[in-house]
Amino acid sequence: MIEIQPSQPISATVAIPSSKSYTNRALLIAALTDGECRVENPLFSDDTHFMSAALIRFGIPVKREDGKAFVVSGTGGKITAPEEEIFIGNAGTTMRFLTTFSALAHGVTRLNGDKRMQERPISDLLDCLSQMQVDAQSVRGNQCPPLIIHGGHVPGGEVRLAGDKSSQYLTSILLSAPYFANDTTVHIQGDLTSKTYADITLDIMRAFGVRVDNENYQRFKVSSGQHYRAGTYRVEGDWSSASYFLAAAAVTGGEITLTGMNPDSVQGDAQF
Repeated sequence: MIEIQPSQPISATVAIPSSKSYTNRALLIAALTDGECRVENPLFSDDTHFMSAALIRFGIPVKREDGKAFVVSGTGGKITAPEEEIFIGNAGTTMRFLTTFSALAHGVTRLNGDKRMQERPISDLLDCLSQMQVDAQSVRGNQCPPLIIHGGHVPGGEVRLAGDKSSQYLTSILLSAPYFANDTTVHIQGDLTSKTYADITLDIMRAFGVRVDNENYQRFKVSSGQHYRAGTYRVEGDWSSASYFLAAAAVTGGEITLTGMNPDSVQGDAQF
């Protein structure tokens, strides 16, 4: 064991990186609005790069503004599948969120990633889409990308999802659900893992004007006919990143000022 003794208490002001979870959700939601959205203070990362690039392939204008914002011109849920395959690298959240989003696009969408992505199962999300009469398949039949999605109409309805699987599957469905033909209810079987990520999804959907009824994390209902409102959205700081600096201040008996943070955040690590 190595013991490290701090030389003196820390005193600093730190600009915390923005939340990837909020940034990627904001980009997809902005694409579904019927107008121009400014996503300010975003995190620029592989996941958000692949998300913004994919949205452009769907015909949705996305501009990066001086490293400070994304400007997205939403198409109100009217989307056309690109002719060529969309490559997503190993960006897991982007692949999962776009799988349901692709079901809204008229035509056939092909999603692919790198070798690691092609080993990551997505069968539970494909099953959810099948429950809503959407033809979404793993090209190789192994329940992993590459995927092919026949889109243009999502009936919605009743969906059952195992709670011990990735909460990103739930998020994928909820984010696009306002643009399904009918009300959509997701029934969670067992306890939902990563409830705080579901909270993030509901929080940002609410910020853009869409309500989700949450019954004790066992039943999530999105009424059809709702639409996301265009406007300006500022991404909050990432509390996971902030926790290290808070710990340093606590250990040294010092003081840290964090900028860009939301003290009322629903992020799990905000309780730190």
